[in-house]
Amino acid sequence: MIHRRSFMKGLILGAVPNTADASENKVIIRLDDYDLDREINTPLLPHHVDILIFGATKGVRKAFTRINGGRRVVLLGGAYSDTIFLDRFSVSGCVEGAYIRFPEGIERDALSIRPSRGSRSVAHPFGGTRAIIKNCRCENVQGRRDGVHGDAFQLPGSLNNPPEYLHIENFTATCGYQGLFLAPQATNRSLVTDTQEGTYSVEDAPIPLECRIINCNLLKTRRFIIDRQGEDIALFVPIDSSAAARGNRAYPKYLTEFWVAPFEGEPLLQCISKGSLSGANGIDSRPVLDRSGRFAEYRPEMLVRDGLGAQHGRVRYGRPPKGDFVQYSASMIGGPGRPGIGYQPPS
Repeated sequence: MIHRRSFMKGLILGAVPNTADASENKVIIRLDDYDLDREINTPLLPHHVDILIFGATKGVRKAFTRINGGRRVVLLGGAYSDTIFLDRFSVSGCVEGAYIRFPEGIERDALSIRPSRGSRSVAHPFGGTRAIIKNCRCENVQGRRDGVHGDAFQLPGSLNNPPEYLHIENFTATCGYQGLFLAPQATNRSLVTDTQEGTYSVEDAPIPLECRIINCNLLKTRRFIIDRQGEDIALFVPIDSSAAARGNRAYPKYLTEFWVAPFEGEPLLQCISKGSLSGANGIDSRPVLDRSGRFAEYRPEMLVRDGLGAQHGRVRYGRPPKGDFVQYSASMIGGPGRPGIGYQPPS
């Protein structure tokens, strides 16, 4: 593991050549300069410094990668078999072109992107805090009810403010637990490195202003949660129904080409959160299945709309007609079509 003190010492004294370039307002980190099996957990970098991370391309990074602090933080490309975590930035966190495949037995969130507490006031001149996922593929995401709740992406807990704007575009994930969990939580226990209690209750926790999902498909890899036979895996959780019962609020979500694929032909409603009727705030979060069974929508109070905001947003059943939106694999790292900027889904 690279400890924070030694990382910062090398950064300041130049003892880590070609690994991190620093200026007054920018830090560049190249993950190829670290051992593939060495955990990275950087120091808390200043909130006025932008951070650009060039991902691992020489091989698959086998260890946890956590970048702490910064203002606008961007990680580009690479192959990984453990979590990517952009934590406590002040304005925006972006992961683009990453390929993550977990080995069997590793239960983690694939991606976690979390602003710092109090960041909304700092980010106001920049248009608000943002979490961005683009051109990424995550495979074999695993978890269990009585362990780590491993999601492809979970909205950060209210230990720190969730981002005001969440943008997910060109994203594919195969999941043995949850896919996209988009309800803010009073605590965040999805990562084994994060076990602190939150400071907000469910009722007063901050929520995002909007979420946009464009060209996303999620696939189930098993019928039930591994330690809860009979409990379905939910690929899409727009609101936490247990939290909604105590006052948790919906926020706008815009869906454009959002697909969920079942395990061995099960129906659509067994692939997404079943929701509930909340007496506390009048939100009915139960999805409504179309007669054809090919898509589900939500009631108006859930604020789930299409990309233009003009109609109900649809969760479509199956896989996109032209295949997964993100199709690259670890064997493509460093070669033509490799993960990174400019990836285009099949057309």
